[in-house]
Amino acid sequence: MSEPKSLKDLLKQATLPERIVSIVMDRGLVAEFQALEDDLQRANEAKLSDRRKGSEAASISRKIEDVREKMRASTVTFKLRGMRGSDWRAMKAKHPIKSESPTPTERLFGADVDGLLNEAVRASIIEPQVDDEDWTTLLDVLTEGEWERFTDTVFQLNEEGTAIPFSKASFAARRPNDDA
Repeated sequence: MSEPKSLKDLLKQATLPERIVSIVMDRGLVAEFQALEDDLQRANEAKLSDRRKGSEAASISRKIEDVREKMRASTVTFKLRGMRGSDWRAMKAKHPIKSESPTPTERLFGADVDGLLNEAVRASIIEPQVDDEDWTTLLDVLTEGEWERFTDTVFQLNEEGTAIPFSKASFAARRPNDDA
């Protein structure tokens, strides 16, 4: 086991937290996927009563994987980075609460949430490069739920601490003898 690093060494290598938000741009594929999932469920149920119907389920399964591949090709992966605490506080100060009776969210942020998050989301996106035209178009095509994924991520990056994450997938993939 190696020696623990000193605080000075750890501070020198410190980085700001980063997170990913992925958005499927061809949303019609989601409905196509759901319809195929329903078809596969019915085909699997039919296969239980008649084994000869297994080829239909296999065919539908291949179609599902084709749609998933199209979805991956239609996905934009945005990388967002948190701000230094002083920059985040300065941005919040630029967006004071406007109402005399602030909402619970405004009280939580200590700022006008709409103004703050509109600026903070754009400032936090580090990949891909988003110019003014792309930004305007992106805002036009995002659903409210997708926008909330961005705002939730900005909140997590700037208001929550960072810890070592637990990976359920990695844990599930390991067998008891893997560490031997």
